[in-house]
Amino acid sequence: MADLRRQLQDVVLAVNARNAAEQPRRQRVEDDLSSSHGNGGSSQGSDSDHSIEIERGRRRRNHRPQQQQHHHREEEFKVDFPNFEGNLNPDDFLDWIRSMERAFEYNTYDDEKKFKMATLRLKGYASLWWDTTKSQRVREGKTRIRSWEKLKRLMKRRFLPDDYKQDLYLKLTHLQQDKRSVEEYTREFDLLQLRCDVQDPQERTIVRFVHGLNQEIASKVELQPFWTLDDAKKLAIKVGK
Repeated sequence: MADLRRQLQDVVLAVNARNAAEQPRRQRVEDDLSSSHGNGGSSQGSDSDHSIEIERGRRRRNHRPQQQQHHHREEEFKVDFPNFEGNLNPDDFLDWIRSMERAFEYNTYDDEKKFKMATLRLKGYASLWWDTTKSQRVREGKTRIRSWEKLKRLMKRRFLPDDYKQDLYLKLTHLQQDKRSVEEYTREFDLLQLRCDVQDPQERTIVRFVHGLNQEIASKVELQPFWTLDDAKKLAIKVGK
């Protein structure tokens, strides 16, 4: 019995000695694991930061072409404003007015800015006329003109004859095909219509167009059914070939 107790004590002492010997090694393993876990967390944080930077860079790259594309669209719609030299040909003046109006359609200008842009495009005699007009209005105590609409009215009084539209209407009323082709006659008819800004009923306009055709063509057109001015024009061109 005493021998058995001594054997158990020896076993306990041996186990305790082995545990004491293994304790430093286990501590080192735990320390290594803790260190590895800490480094792994730092690496994950670094990877996360790197991913964020990549995503930001991608967004910047995607956004930059949109800005450039928008800039290109603005450049595509950039228009040149024509000059007006003060030519006393009323058709040239009206062409300039229409060109300016078309150019203004592509810009969000208010009436005063349109006026400023228009006066900058006055050259030669037109520029001299405008400078003289401004000085005269100052002497007469009149208000300064700062409106495109008012400038147009003032310029029309100067560069359009009083009977301009009346003359155009007379030309339209008495227009005859004569030696013109049907296409040439139709083009001249349309041009006069536009310049006169005629608001006649379509039936009257059709009658005016057909009566201006040469007799052999007009007689054939009148025998065919048509309902609009465009129908009459197409039919006349077909008959005239």
